[in-house]
Amino acid sequence: MKHIEPLSSCNATCNGLLFELPTNARRIAQPFSESDIIFLHNIFLTHGSHAIKVPNIATGRAIIKSVLESLHYYSAPACLSLSSLALDNEIFDLSYAMSLAGYISNQTNETCLEEFFLEQLDGDFLWIEATNELLEQTWFGQFMHQLEILKFESQMPVVVLFYEE
Repeated sequence: MKHIEPLSSCNATCNGLLFELPTNARRIAQPFSESDIIFLHNIFLTHGSHAIKVPNIATGRAIIKSVLESLHYYSAPACLSLSSLALDNEIFDLSYAMSLAGYISNQTNETCLEEFFLEQLDGDFLWIEATNELLEQTWFGQFMHQLEILKFESQMPVVVLFYEE
C-alpha cells in the first residue's frame, strides 16, 4: 500500500501565471490508508482551495467519486476537465457547459466568465483536473482569476487534481 507524502514545493505554470500547490497538498493513491481517508474527508468538507497529486485522471476521478459517495453531502458537484473520459451523469460538466455557451475561446474575457459563473455555476463542490492541456488554455488563467475574485473558495471546496503522468 502506498502512503501519502507531503509534496515539496511544486508549481504549475498557466499562461505566465504561477499556481503553487499548498503546503498541505498530498499524493494520494488507492487503496486508502486510514490517514488518507481522514485527510480527504477533511478537505472535501472544508471550504477553500485544496490540491491533490494523483497518478492519473482515472485514479483521480475514482478518488473523487469514492469520497463524494461516502460523504452523501453534495447535491451539485461540478468538474472542469478537458479529458475525453466521460463524467458521471450527476456531475456538472463545467467545460462542456462553458463550451456550449461559447465561453471557451481565445477571445474569452473575464467579464464573460464572471457572467457565466454567476448565471450557470450553481454547484456546491468543484474539482479541477489540472492536466497540461488545461493549463495551456488561454482562458484558464482568467477562469482561475474569476474563481478568486468571486471568492468561490469561500462558498465551497475547490479541489485541484495534479497528475504524475
